[in-house]
Amino acid sequence: MKTRAIVYDATENRFVGWTWAIGARLFKLFGLATYIFGATSWPEAAGWLERLPKVDEVHFWGHGRPGAALINHVNIIGEEHNAVVLRALKRVLKVPGLFWLRTCSSFHGRSGKAFAALLASTTERVCAGSTYIIGFPWHSGIHAIGPGQNNRWPAEEGAGPYGLLKSHYSAPNTRFCLRSTFPRDW
Repeated sequence: MKTRAIVYDATENRFVGWTWAIGARLFKLFGLATYIFGATSWPEAAGWLERLPKVDEVHFWGHGRPGAALINHVNIIGEEHNAVVLRALKRVLKVPGLFWLRTCSSFHGRSGKAFAALLASTTERVCAGSTYIIGFPWHSGIHAIGPGQNNRWPAEEGAGPYGLLKSHYSAPNTRFCLRSTFPRDW
C-alpha cells in the first residue's frame, strides 16, 4: 500500500476550500491518504512535511495558474521560502516518489512547462500537474515529468479561444477528481 500525504490550502474559506478539506478527510477515511494537513503558508507546509516519515506521494490541493501552485496566493517557486519547501519535499518523498499538484492549470503553457521541469529537477522526483482548470468532477490535462525528462505535452493544451478551458470528461488525460492515481505514461 502506498503512503500518501495530502497538503491543502487552508486559507481558502469559500466553497472550493471546503471541498479540499472534506476531500482530504475522505481520502484518509477511505485509506487513500495516510497523512493530511491544511497549511496556511508554504513554510508551514514544509515544517509539517519535515516531521513525516518517508512517503511514496505528496499531493497538493490548492489554487494554481500557469507556472504556479499557491497557498494563500503565494507560489511555491519564486519566493524566499522555496528552497525550504523543495528541500522538505525531496526529504520526505521516497525514490521514486511523486509530487502531484492537484491545482488548476499549473502545467499550462510555456510557463507551466518550465515550472514542471524546475519542480522535477529541484526535487529530483516525478512531478505531476494539470493543464486545464479543474472542475468537479473532472481533472483534465494531467501530465507527469521526471528529473531530466522533456515535457511531452503541447504548451497550448487546455487553452481555448477565450482563455483556459475547464476540465471535461473527453479532454486529454482526464480522471475523476476523487481518483488517487493516473497512468504514469501521461
